[in-house]
Amino acid sequence: MGVWLDHSVAYLFDMSDSTTEALTVKADIKHHEGNENMRLDESMMQNKEQDQLSDYFKRLTEIIQKWDDVVLFGPTDAKTELLNFIHKNHHSVQTNMVVKQAGKMTENQMLAFVRLHFGIL
Repeated sequence: MGVWLDHSVAYLFDMSDSTTEALTVKADIKHHEGNENMRLDESMMQNKEQDQLSDYFKRLTEIIQKWDDVVLFGPTDAKTELLNFIHKNHHSVQTNMVVKQAGKMTENQMLAFVRLHFGIL
């Protein structure tokens, strides 16, 4: 399985069969524009955003844990944050995960990246 992700969306590529279509998982993170009253509750809003990010990572973990080998890649720290989240909260996950840096990519570039990583031509 290959997973390109940032903090807003993840594209998952199942390499166990000949399917080349990506599964898309979107984060439900809502960033709030602050007004005077909202600034007073900035800590509460940050906690809410953190809870939303945690939910996104939980949904990804449920999918990822079904595979033996997973490469996590993308342009932000989300891939490392997801790996840390899994190690901290889901000790039973036995998936071998590798983290690699990658930039913004088209879906075809993502698929090629995953194929190259797993040696699938």
